[in-house]
Formats: sequence, C-alpha cells, structure tokens
Amino acid sequence: MLFRISFLLIALFSFKACRNGEVKAQEPAMVFVEQLEWRPSPAENFLASTEKSFDVESILPDGYVKDGSVDYTAHIQEAIFKHPNLKFPPFPIKINDKGLKIGSNQTITFPEGSELRLEPTTEGKYAVLEIRNAENVKIFNPVIIGDRDNHLGSTGEWGMGIRIVSSKNIEIYNPKVSKCWGDGLYIAGHPDHGPSRNVKIVNAYCRDNRRNGISVISVDGLKLISPYSGYNDGIDPKSGIDIEPNRPTDQIRNIEVVNPQTEYNPGTGISIGINKLYGSGNQQINIEVQQHIDYGSMNAFLISCANKYSRMGERVSGTINITDPVWKYNANAALSVFKFREPALYLNVTDPKVTDIAGKNLSKEAFKQTVEAKMGSNSKYMIK
Repeated sequence: MLFRISFLLIALFSFKACRNGEVKAQEPAMVFVEQLEWRPSPAENFLASTEKSFDVESILPDGYVKDGSVDYTAHIQEAIFKHPNLKFPPFPIKINDKGLKIGSNQTITFPEGSELRLEPTTEGKYAVLEIRNAENVKIFNPVIIGDRDNHLGSTGEWGMGIRIVSSKNIEIYNPKVSKCWGDGLYIAGHPDHGPSRNVKIVNAYCRDNRRNGISVISVDGLKLISPYSGYNDGIDPKSGIDIEPNRPTDQIRNIEVVNPQTEYNPGTGISIGINKLYGSGNQQINIEVQQHIDYGSMNAFLISCANKYSRMGERVSGTINITDPVWKYNANAALSVFKFREPALYLNVTDPKVTDIAGKNLSKEAFKQTVEAKMGSNSKYMIK
C-alpha cells in the first residue's frame, strides 16, 4: 500500500511538471514519452516535393515577417483557392480563428520549420485546418499549435487542429498538433453528406490538447498508423483517442488502429463509446486495434455500449478486436467496460500484457477476472 501511494504521488507530480515543461520525468514509465519525439518523414517529403508545388511564401505581402507574429490567413487562403499543390514557407505563420479551408484534389507540403500558430481567440469552435466535403487530399508534415495557453474565452470545447468532415480519400502524414482548445484531430461526418470515408493518418503526434488528442465521430474506412497521443486534459473525455459518434446516423466502420501509443491521459488512452448509435435503425461496427501501448492513463482502454439506449429494439452488432496490448500503471483499470451488454457485439482481447498501478504484472487469468467482474452476464467477449 505504501508503494502504491508513493507511486501515485510521483506520477502525479511528474505529470504536472512534464506538462508545464519544468522537469523531465525520472520514473521508468515516464521515459516512454521521451522516446517519442516527432520527426517529419523524409520519404513523405520526397513524395510531396516531386509534384509541382506553388510556393506560398511568394504570395505574402512586402515586408512579411518570419516569426509567427503577423496574421497572414487571408493571403494563404487565397493561395489555397488558386493552386492545387502548395508548399508552405519554412517558418512559423499566425492563423486566425477562421482557419484554412482545404479543397478537393490538393497536395500540401510543410517543410521543416513550418508551423501554423493560432492567434488567441474567444471562439469556442475553430479548425486551424479544415477539410470539409472534399476528396483526394494529401497533407505532409503539418505542425499546428493551438491557443489553449492564452485562449481569450472560457466556453466551448470544439477548437480543433485538423477537422475532417464528410470527406473521402484523405491522407495526412506526420501531423503534429498540440495545445488546441478542443481536439488535435477530429474526423466526422454530416447528416446531409454522410461519414468521412477512406481516411489514412500516419505518425500523428497529438499532445497537450484540451479535450482529446484524436476524436473519431463518423467514418467508414479509417487507418490510424502509429499515432501518439498523450497528456490531453482539461475537459472530458480527456482521452488519447476517442471513438464516439454524436448521433444515430453516424458510422463507426472499418476502423484500423495500428501501433497506437498513448500515455498519461486523465481519461483514457483509447475509449470507444457507442451509446449514441442507438435511436435510428440497426448499426454495425468493426474496429481493429493492434499493439496498443498505454502508460499511466486513468484507463488504458474503455468501452461503453449500453443497449438501454435502444428506442425501438434496434441493435448494434459487430466486433471490437484488441490484439497484443501493453497496458501499464493505470490508476483505474487497464480495460474498463461500462454496461457492455449488447448481445450482437463481440469483444476480443488477444494476448494482453498488463501491469497494475503498483507495478505488479498480472497473469492473463487475473486480468480476465478483473474484467469479467464488470462486464455482466449478457456480454459477448473473449480474452485469450
């Protein structure tokens, strides 16, 4: 018990100190983040640079500055409207809360040194980059810094770094998004235009955003390859990756999350909450999560699907497969299951490696017993 209390105190101190940039953590669990520094990928840079790209720097006004202190949103948006392929300048640029709207058939490259810094705003809803009703978009190495540290208002939770809505064939490589008033990355649909489709995000790095690192609201076909999401806190759910529809018409289909790494999110490393899919007709979901690593989040993984929200007997069916997870030092639970009693929905957890808050490695049987105690007799699951 004394060890557990000491560990919690050390973790709490280290969490606050690391978030403020005051000290580097010394506990073994905290070393995890030090190994996950964002780097732009030379391979993706090369792919983007082989296409003829308009140099955004050439459209900036005479006497432009390179320190991110002057708002050039209007100039850059004009360039985006006119040119399908663009290359941003290799220095910081201030963007206002109107953000930048990306259209169809565009390729945008951010070279080393590029940053989009949001000008402090009172708005509770914004997107620094927005892809809405668009298709065939590629973005390479965007670095986005939100305004959570100097936000001028106190309401709202929808300030996003990159927002994708009802768009298809979207590829984003190496996005680094921090300090947004809401989420780092937001992937959704619209009732009139359907879900986003065929979205691929590679090597996302989301840290210190006020709500979630990555939110998945409505999508059919999503690949999240090697995302990192840590220290996202301020307003619920406070998760690394949150898969949570907003309405019964949303879709959570064909989602693949490969090698995700999450840590020290006060909510959950990865959460799946699908209660709001009830209310229309039957829904089917399928989610694959492979080799998830979480250190020190309140819960490493959380799932909620309560069929009490069913209005006319509709059902949510499908599978959630979690393969080879490594879950360590979670204050509440490695796997938290809340009212998972939908008989048509199956949960499979394969080869989990779990270390509890006191540093004890749990056997598979001991882990299984802790999960079964909360799942309920109607749950369809397998831990193997």
